[in-house]
Amino acid sequence: MNEVQEQSSQVLFVHLMHVLKKYTDVCVLMALLSDQADLKEVKTTAGEIALHKMHMKVPRLAVQRSFDRLSDLGLIDIRVHANTRTHVTVNRDAVLAFLRQPLPSRLPGLSAREFPFLEAWAADRAMAESLSPADESSAQVLQ
Repeated sequence: MNEVQEQSSQVLFVHLMHVLKKYTDVCVLMALLSDQADLKEVKTTAGEIALHKMHMKVPRLAVQRSFDRLSDLGLIDIRVHANTRTHVTVNRDAVLAFLRQPLPSRLPGLSAREFPFLEAWAADRAMAESLSPADESSAQVLQ
């Protein structure tokens, strides 16, 4: 990754995907980091993360398994309280150590390479955003 590249949440997500190689683990870690669990203990549940942070794109049981994997890797510390919320802290130093692993700049998501599909996608998104709700139903009929 280029040293001057912006350190955004998107860049962090892509970098974690290449290092951890498990989508649900990255989603859970990102959710915990966005809740500042690297600075303070966060009280949450697997169901809460699945519903509110992942909008049910990741099932509750997958979040629970990610808790276990991230804990095994030393990236998070968990204190489980029976029938209540789980207390989670992100081990900031361990996450930063994972992020220090060098990655080839040509990996997908890290490369600055432009190609025609990106322009087509940007144009498609711009068109979709410019449609009003009435126009959207027309666009669906055209497809």
